[in-house]
Amino acid sequence: MDAAVHVLSSTSTKVSTILLVDDQSFVGMALTRLLQGEADLHLHCCLDSQTAIDRANALAPKLILQDLVMPGIDGFTLVRMYRENPATATTPIVVLSANNDADTREKARQAGASD
Repeated sequence: MDAAVHVLSSTSTKVSTILLVDDQSFVGMALTRLLQGEADLHLHCCLDSQTAIDRANALAPKLILQDLVMPGIDGFTLVRMYRENPATATTPIVVLSANNDADTREKARQAGASD
């Protein structure tokens, strides 16, 4: 299955949606564990960069967590696509990558990543 929804908690009507785009399903499972106990979050996992823009449009997430190295559309291109899309132009985007060098961080920021 391409997507999963992990309802971490829902104790009020103010629920924040987070979209995770990563081709590795274990990242979604690990993030679910890390966020357990945080109130009012819905984590949606998208394993396919090809459908990430459509998924972001449908969900209107408060935050996008984006991998950089993915098959098909790479993370840098996808960040630029979010920024060109009116529905996600101002959505905070946090890049997740094992590559933590200064050049990669700067390239992600230049593409439009928030952090």
